[in-house]
Amino acid sequence: MGKITMKEYQQKMEKKHKGALELINSKLLQVDSFSRGKMLYDLLNTININDLKYYIFCNWWDSIDSYHSYFDEFKIKEWLECANVDLEIDKLPISDGYMKIYRGTHEYNQSWDGLSWTTDIKVAKKFANGCGVRFQTKHPKLLTGIVQREDIIGIFNERNEKEILCLIVEEGSEEELEKEHGQVNKEEIPF
Repeated sequence: MGKITMKEYQQKMEKKHKGALELINSKLLQVDSFSRGKMLYDLLNTININDLKYYIFCNWWDSIDSYHSYFDEFKIKEWLECANVDLEIDKLPISDGYMKIYRGTHEYNQSWDGLSWTTDIKVAKKFANGCGVRFQTKHPKLLTGIVQREDIIGIFNERNEKEILCLIVEEGSEEELEKEHGQVNKEEIPF
């Protein structure tokens, strides 16, 4: 059987598992974005409906602000394979089986080990300067790596971040960035 598009997969899951999704969604909506990551992680580890896990993960990934490091990239790959979804990787800027990707890092995140990368250098710089933690960081860095097409396990662009979830990233360069002008650190606020 051939793979289905993400849209077809979503429609199939919404029809097939309507009751379960209503319950799961109501639970996840009851908590804030910082608590939601742990709840999503716990739910995905207790649900026995394997073909639904990738749907739930993709549906909620962009709405969590913590606990990202607990999600195992190899489990996500299993969920993707079980879902039988075509991520339409051919629409991405891939050359010779690889794609150049960027990640904005700072003193509060995982550097090279993180799942979330982007194809847009401006987005990576924004995250390096504190977008993900909602305040200016002290040590912004830009990482540039490459990913093989078969190591792409998720594509998200609902927030215009051109986010790519990667199983394995081949390290490239690491560049210290200047802090963006007009922003201050918490310690620099005089009150």
